[in-house]
Amino acid sequence: MENNYLMVIRDGRFRQNALIDIFNPQGRFIIEKRLTFFLKDSLCSRGKFYSIYEDDEGYLGIKLYSYKLL
Repeated sequence: MENNYLMVIRDGRFRQNALIDIFNPQGRFIIEKRLTFFLKDSLCSRGKFYSIYEDDEGYLGIKLYSYKLL
C-alpha cells in the first residue's frame, strides 16, 4: 500500500471473504477487517482498493473500495 503501509491477507482464498490486517510503516497493527466480497486478485493505490471477483454465475467483475489512512 502507499506510504509504506502493509496489508496482509490473513484468512482468505478464492471464493472466500478474506480477513485482512493492516500495519503502519513501523510494523504496528492498525486494523483487522473482514471483506464483504470474495477476493481473487487485488491492488491498493492512491486510497483505492481494487479487487477482481467472481459472482455466483461465474462472471468476473471489479470491486472498488475507497480507504483513508489516518
